[in-house]
Amino acid sequence: MNKQILVITPRVPVPPLLKGDQKRAHEFLIKLHNDGWSVDLISFSTDVITQEQEVLLKDLCHEYHIIKQRSINIIFGVVRSMLKLLPIQNGLYYNQGVLRLINMLVHNKKYSVILFQLSRTSEYALLMKDRSVPVVIDLQDCYSLNMNLRSRYEDNFLRKVVFGLEYKLVARLEKKLVDRASKVLLVSKRDASLVDFQLKKSSIVPVLTNIKDVKVNSKRVIDDVLNLIIFGNMGYFPNYDGALWFIQNVLYALKREL
Repeated sequence: MNKQILVITPRVPVPPLLKGDQKRAHEFLIKLHNDGWSVDLISFSTDVITQEQEVLLKDLCHEYHIIKQRSINIIFGVVRSMLKLLPIQNGLYYNQGVLRLINMLVHNKKYSVILFQLSRTSEYALLMKDRSVPVVIDLQDCYSLNMNLRSRYEDNFLRKVVFGLEYKLVARLEKKLVDRASKVLLVSKRDASLVDFQLKKSSIVPVLTNIKDVKVNSKRVIDDVLNLIIFGNMGYFPNYDGALWFIQNVLYALKREL
């Protein structure tokens, strides 16, 4: 079996892992490397990668390309997204040079699969010249739902309008991506069911959860005190919304019971 794969991620997937999608991509790379895959990587970064990151990338990847996100490229990409009625977030990662690089790599190598992480990088899957290579898209969650919820709960009128428009644009893009992909990955059954319901593609939407067993060595100072920690980037609305729901619907009830 040909075990060559091209992976495209919006962030450099080696430590420091500051975002959930970075950690998920990092675990993908480790798994692929350990299973004997030859990994070529394209990632985006606003910063110059460190020597430590280069060492890690050389260990995990056969070849890697870090795309510097320059202000002029971001401005051009966002304007392009607005003119083409694409999600604004996609404009942050669109670069004509990256599209040429992907086309060149696919032409010169015999990849058995191409993995795109998140919808914001997956537009390249729609623009590639060679469509013979199977494409896997790791959506992670139903991002259109995220935008829809933010629009519904937002108090600021202008932000509500922007989120509402982004919801419609993301939902339209997600449908195109699911139609294009051989497989789509999501992190929860709820998001998979939403994609299934909205896009009628249940056969290609498996769940690959982010949940991991975490062993913590801890010493409780007071025996009758229980500590609860909610992990997650609270700048990401689903995490914030979930934590708020837990506090309002569960935590106070627990405190009454205890």
